[in-house]
Amino acid sequence: MRKKIFIKTASGYQNITGSIPLAQNGLALVRWEGIYQEVAARWLRWATLSGALLPTPQEVAVETQRQATAAQHQAMEAQRQATEAQRQQAALEEQLARYRARFGDLPDAEVR
Repeated sequence: MRKKIFIKTASGYQNITGSIPLAQNGLALVRWEGIYQEVAARWLRWATLSGALLPTPQEVAVETQRQATAAQHQAMEAQRQATEAQRQQAALEEQLARYRARFGDLPDAEVR
């Protein structure tokens, strides 16, 4: 069964087929079909006047968790890169120590 939505206007009631604009606060109510709180149905959702849906608290939580997971992966990668840089530095220092043990200190480079 299809329900109709009406809004009161200066001249009476008007059937709304798309969205209900609320220009004073820059929002509109739009019909949206999807799952909300584990119920699949047709819902009214808040949207911007251009039609972008405002996220539900659950959508905000999912996005926040996704961002936190991405940040954690970035931090782990940065740590891995730092550890690798330290390993390479230690290997170069060891190589330099072996060179010095065999040949002595490096001669001063002449700057021209």
